[in-house]
Amino acid sequence: VLNDEAHHCYQDKLIESGDDDADREDKSRNADARVWFKGLRAIAAKVGIKNVYDLSATPYYLKGSGYYEGFIFPWVVSDFSLMDAIESGIVKVPRVPVDDDAAGDLVTYLNLWDHVKDKLPKRLPKDEDLAAWVVPEVLEAALESLHRSYETRFRQWETELAPHGEPPPVMIVVCPNTTVSKLVYDWIAGAEAGLDHGSTVVRDGKLALLTNTDDGTWLERPRTVLIDSVALESGEAFGADFKKVAAKEIETFKNEYRLRNPGADVDKITDEDLLREVMNTVGKPGKLGEQIRCVVSVSMLTEGWDANTVTHILGVRAFRSQLLCEQVVGRGLRRRSYAVNDEGRFEPEYADVYGVPFAFIPSDRALPSTPEPKPAHLVQALDDRAELEIRFPKLSGYRVELTPEILAADFGREADFHVERNEVAIWVRNEGIAGKGDEIDLERYRHVRRKEVAFRIASLLVHRFADDPDVPVVESEPLPVVEDGEVLAEDAVGGARNLTPSRAPDRPWLFATLVRFADQWLRDHVTFADDAFLGLLLPAQASHRAAEKLFSAIVRLEDSANELLLPIFKPFDPDGSTETVSFVTRKVVIPATKSHVSHVVLDGI
Repeated sequence: VLNDEAHHCYQDKLIESGDDDADREDKSRNADARVWFKGLRAIAAKVGIKNVYDLSATPYYLKGSGYYEGFIFPWVVSDFSLMDAIESGIVKVPRVPVDDDAAGDLVTYLNLWDHVKDKLPKRLPKDEDLAAWVVPEVLEAALESLHRSYETRFRQWETELAPHGEPPPVMIVVCPNTTVSKLVYDWIAGAEAGLDHGSTVVRDGKLALLTNTDDGTWLERPRTVLIDSVALESGEAFGADFKKVAAKEIETFKNEYRLRNPGADVDKITDEDLLREVMNTVGKPGKLGEQIRCVVSVSMLTEGWDANTVTHILGVRAFRSQLLCEQVVGRGLRRRSYAVNDEGRFEPEYADVYGVPFAFIPSDRALPSTPEPKPAHLVQALDDRAELEIRFPKLSGYRVELTPEILAADFGREADFHVERNEVAIWVRNEGIAGKGDEIDLERYRHVRRKEVAFRIASLLVHRFADDPDVPVVESEPLPVVEDGEVLAEDAVGGARNLTPSRAPDRPWLFATLVRFADQWLRDHVTFADDAFLGLLLPAQASHRAAEKLFSAIVRLEDSANELLLPIFKPFDPDGSTETVSFVTRKVVIPATKSHVSHVVLDGI
């Protein structure tokens, strides 16, 4: 038996100090390993097996197997490690972030998940407007930074490889679930957004080389594709949620398939078969996936995927073991060319990786000591106490409702806004275990003009006024600018007088006033830490925070009507419930008798 990918085939063992923190994915992989192993035993019992030769790039036990994670299989007889493969040049050199200019000691884009995991939704509520999602600023900056590096590689391809018919370089984005993958896909590739009167408009993607749109229209050939890799690998049908979010790209690929295969009955091809064909032919000239530049995957890309054009990888999920890190990074290590240079050596090729805390695992690692663990307790919601369920709203903040008064800005001390250097990295240094490093710098963040930031903040404020039917705006007088209660200037923008209550879409001249407010606020009331700069307000989350601050200054006019404080529900996750409680703890617990939850955890002890 030639047993390929043998790290998925072993008999696990149960030990008292097993991995209580093994997640669903870990348990699924171990279950698959048992099935494969039992299959070999069944063959041995029926017809006999003379020898089994295992092949694996990662011959280690998985988390939850009963063995220490990363413990090398004891039957290994020949080891040509990834380190050896990199140094000999037969694979690409993976480069990960080793330094950046973000605040703090840790490299932000190396452990990206730690910075974004609490800011990403786990599910999409019904009727939620996807266009309203604000990408976390660290994730936005990571995408832009990696795209900047991709742009350099893309320009090299255009001049050196494209004339010879070579396919373009590919970026992979690995997401934790369908919800996040759809939001990231729409942000990169573009999406349809609904308008007030029921029609839709195409919103362009944010990354110029990867977007599927061009000035508000869809491209005939998508550059970015959304894939459910688990369903593709298993051969099972896609879930209804995935088919819904991928409907547009499936229809586009069907049209292209018709053009490539005249006379073929496309209706007999399942959606799964079509996307499997796209995925399996990424980077292959003359095939359906030839021109794909970006793959957004709902889960891990499996070992069988052999595209050799991958140059960039972004992990937006948890990587709980080095085995998973190596498997994801491995999707980008296949070389494009094996031609030797004048010295008889391979020219180095590189894969830049963000969000995957990749490290080389030594085969002779020392086993950790295992002190006797404390008893573990499962704290969970009990079905027989469902009548005790507690439901509660999840809020992201509060807003002051704008009352129907003259639109004016009160720039007092409360309007002051200080910008600190945060975890967003503008400059990143990538290095591999061998070869040369690379520096990526988002210069536009450092050289942005104040007016550009003012325009961005003003556009958010216009939408804030327009999108909320409970926020009327009356403009019956010239618009004053007020500082510390004193009127400094008046501006009758558009010559409007005595208007009836209306909303922003009916008054486009409101934008000019808001730009002026934002520009004055940025000039006089925004201060910066020593290492901070204006461009840190460009990411969407930072722009929204600035817009909220300016919005508060606008509504706090001394002679305005009574203010009404209203909640802002958390986008994509507005409802909480004790029904979702389920975790394991080794802390002291007390059994609960009048609660939906089984135990009370004494966190202070």
